Amino acid sequence: MIGAVYKIFLSNILGSQGIGIYQLIYPVYALVLVVITGGMPTYISQRVAYFRARGLKKEIAKLIKNCFVLCLCLGIAFASIIVVFGGQIAKIQGSSFAYLGYVIVGVSIVFSAISCVIKGYFVGIENVTPNAIGGIFENLCKFGFGLLFAYMLQDYGLAYSVAGACLGILISELVSFFYLLARYNKNKLKQESYVSYKAIKSIFFQFMPISLASIILPVSACIDSFLVVNLLAQTMAIRQATSLFGIATGMISPLVNFPVVLCSTIATAFLPALTYAIEQKRDTKEMIGGTYFSIWFFSLPCAIGLFILAPLVIQVCFPAIESSYVTIATMYLAISCFNIVLLSTIQVSCSLLNSINKFYLPFFCQLIGLLVKFSLFIPLVLFTNLGIISLSVSSLVSNVIICFLIVILDKKYFDMSFSHLKFFVPLLGCCAMAFVVLSLNRTFVFNKYIKLVSLVGIGAMIYFFVCVLFRAVKIQEIKNIFAKQNSNGDLT
Repeated sequence: MIGAVYKIFLSNILGSQGIGIYQLIYPVYALVLVVITGGMPTYISQRVAYFRARGLKKEIAKLIKNCFVLCLCLGIAFASIIVVFGGQIAKIQGSSFAYLGYVIVGVSIVFSAISCVIKGYFVGIENVTPNAIGGIFENLCKFGFGLLFAYMLQDYGLAYSVAGACLGILISELVSFFYLLARYNKNKLKQESYVSYKAIKSIFFQFMPISLASIILPVSACIDSFLVVNLLAQTMAIRQATSLFGIATGMISPLVNFPVVLCSTIATAFLPALTYAIEQKRDTKEMIGGTYFSIWFFSLPCAIGLFILAPLVIQVCFPAIESSYVTIATMYLAISCFNIVLLSTIQVSCSLLNSINKFYLPFFCQLIGLLVKFSLFIPLVLFTNLGIISLSVSSLVSNVIICFLIVILDKKYFDMSFSHLKFFVPLLGCCAMAFVVLSLNRTFVFNKYIKLVSLVGIGAMIYFFVCVLFRAVKIQEIKNIFAKQNSNGDLT
């Protein structure tokens, strides 16, 4: 939530062109992080859960120490590449203004890489409290310092203002790292361990396949940062192309990603719990069905709500957006909002396959989706008048294909317990919510801010009322998804 609000405020400070430059930097930074750390937290949490189920505390200590060394080395190597070649990367993307930002985020890569080891450890022992608090600190620091420096450096030019926002990322990573390190030192196992080149090599080749499953989406965003602006510039000025890219990826995407991030916490917590249950020879049918329902229950009303309130959301969240771009932004949001359901489902489905070491299957499914996306996007942007809307259409089609393929694979490898009636009720609740909200939207004459808050609140109450009325959800059922055993990190 903090991250989504941050992007909204940042876009109003930097403007559409400035946020476009920022969004050229961030996908490259995110891709590097995924290459280094994408599979590491999942790998560590799964292995810790495995060792924990067998009482092998010494193996856990050995695993963590070797992962620390590996991630530190990878972080330094990739940070050096980004800092040294940031200028050339910025030029290829079509905006030399991005260079300073690359230098700053390059340094933060080292701390992000080490932090992921600690995060994976805490998830593995089913104590996500430190990760949650560290994430809050990280987002608050990025929010406060990023906006502060972006605003203070405005007078020095767009490049410095964007660099100020990137400085907020560096400070937030530092704060999160030192907090997590302090919590880890307090909770770590008092076991002898050692660093082994053979162990590090083994870890590298085990976690990299997991990274493959999570690398495609960042690769897609990174390709967007190199491709979209340059293709749009074939039919318009580079400034306009950068502005449209900023609206799509820096304004609309955060609104869509916020519910997805919420659902991703369910997927992250689900993997070690499922691994533990499998190792204990427990029946996982109800656990899998309940997790899928939780994703459906949370993501569907968010998607429908953004769709029916898209014009009002754009007016409230982005008052500084140029009037000529308002219609485009509204249309982009109305199409992209359905990715909330698709991406949330994909994350849980990938976690299922990861739990049985089928890491390559999500990778190939997402690779197919990536090829479909750009096979569709390039002709749409070159041979139609859709412009930046081509990106939302191609992304939606790609995610539909990925979601379909991965869910089919999940049904092949897992016995799932689904109540089709139970899954139908949230859809019924969304229909009731949409009818009431659309009716009130035409009659409310309040201030637009009050209007949006009121409609969201009323819509949420109607949706929840319908779901409870038809007994599709119990409050305790939702609590169980987020409840964590051993909040103090006890391994027993």
